[in-house]
Amino acid sequence: MYESFDSRLSPDDEGKQRNGYVVSQKTTEQTCAKILRWEWRLFLVTFSFGLFSLAIYMISFYVRSMLRRNLAAWDIVFPGMYHVDNVKSQIGLGVHFIGGAYFVLMAPLQYVPWFRKKYLNFHRWNGRVAVTLLGITVVGGSIYTWEVGISQIVPEYQTSANCAMYVFGVLVFTCCVMLYYHAAISKQIDKHQLWAYRLAGMVFGSQMYFRLIFLVEAMVLGENFDDIAMTSTMFVFWTFAIPFALLGDVVYWKLHGQKHGDGEQRQLNRYENGEASSS
Repeated sequence: MYESFDSRLSPDDEGKQRNGYVVSQKTTEQTCAKILRWEWRLFLVTFSFGLFSLAIYMISFYVRSMLRRNLAAWDIVFPGMYHVDNVKSQIGLGVHFIGGAYFVLMAPLQYVPWFRKKYLNFHRWNGRVAVTLLGITVVGGSIYTWEVGISQIVPEYQTSANCAMYVFGVLVFTCCVMLYYHAAISKQIDKHQLWAYRLAGMVFGSQMYFRLIFLVEAMVLGENFDDIAMTSTMFVFWTFAIPFALLGDVVYWKLHGQKHGDGEQRQLNRYENGEASSS
């Protein structure tokens, strides 16, 4: 950054001008920081409301239809979803909806620091239930995909779409396993949190983005929307699986990277000063 000051000013006046420039720059940075904080809060509110709405929708429509034994109602939203002659697909999709609804509704509480600290026992048990149900959700979705497939509208894309969903399921299931392993077995909370953020990116971010893209495509494509939706590997997999998994890493290191780095530096300083215990 280049700074330009009037060379005709006295040293005192030039110093005042420089100080004024620094103060102005700090004020601008503080203002931008405040704007970003409020934007982040607004994002959290709208995002949380979206997740809550999605969970309520899944419970009030899909789960309610199951309780009323009216699975044919699923076709109202997505024609071809219900297969009357395939019981395995019905069971798979049913547990997929139940587990997914619980995870979307209850799992966000796991990411609220003050809530986690105040209700630690609830955090532990809710996490166990949520991760277990999410694993069952993945299995249920995989069973449905295996039995009837994802792409009912354009058969020529069936294989690519199914493979994409299998990969997505494997990634989510891996996050569940690693998250639980580092929390319950290895007791490495930092790694537990890292996998938790990856899981959040995969599940929360991908599902909201997935539906947002659906809305945009429906508005742009109109009547041709059904011919493209959920048929391309690039759309089904690349647009919401990998980017949001990486987003989890970015969020984690933004929130914990500095703390983690400080810890490593303290350990290095202790070692250099001869304070670290010998192994």
